[in-house]
Amino acid sequence: MEGEQIIQNKFVSLSTLITTVPITIFLIIIFFHGNLITKLILLPFIICSIATVLRSSFILLEKVKLARYCNTIYVISFLSYIIGFLIAFCYFAIKSHEHQLIAIALIGWGIIILIIRHLFFKKKKSSKQPMSKEQSSKRQHLRIKLKKLTRPAVFIVVLIIGIMLLGFGVYNYLQLTEKN
Repeated sequence: MEGEQIIQNKFVSLSTLITTVPITIFLIIIFFHGNLITKLILLPFIICSIATVLRSSFILLEKVKLARYCNTIYVISFLSYIIGFLIAFCYFAIKSHEHQLIAIALIGWGIIILIIRHLFFKKKKSSKQPMSKEQSSKRQHLRIKLKKLTRPAVFIVVLIIGIMLLGFGVYNYLQLTEKN
């Protein structure tokens, strides 16, 4: 069973390498031929793609510890991009006096805080009494249900935010056309 898992991990890593290497090369070419804003936008994506290439390579070479470091680099780069985007989003919302957009950005900040808490501040195992099999199965059953509910909940929140942004855009457009 474990041998099959290793082969499957290597196959996934090889397929990831095949798709990620050309994308990384393409991003690097665009990076060196772009202007400053293009470079700033592409930098986190280049770091993420290089981290993915290195991670897949280390998995193929069975260097699990190095692959974990690459995964951490990927997560930090991705989070820095999202946080930078949210900072810019809030800045332009405040500058253009669109305060309802800040309320929407608060949802994004909340999601970022939850992701950071989950990734970097994991709960320590407690030294309490072990649970009975019945309690453990109930807890596992509850955990599975929560995982199944998370994706639809995030989808619904994003859908509501999108509808709100569309509504605000239509409202602003109607205000601009009434003034002219």
